[in-house]
Amino acid sequence: MDKTIHKLVRKFRTNDPFTIASGLNIIVRYADLGEGTQGLYYKKLRRRFIILQEGMEYHWQRVVFS
Repeated sequence: MDKTIHKLVRKFRTNDPFTIASGLNIIVRYADLGEGTQGLYYKKLRRRFIILQEGMEYHWQRVVFS
């Protein structure tokens, strides 16, 4: 896993998860996920999505995203 992460950081020249997701064509959306769920990842019809809890502060989004 660490090797993959280092390759992505080197390829995109950043460790920002939003930039890396954009470069990998992963769609980031926000929704009310209810109590206890801060984020999730799913794939549908060959499209990849990351859904984050709406209203979450940006620094927490980065933590959940990573």
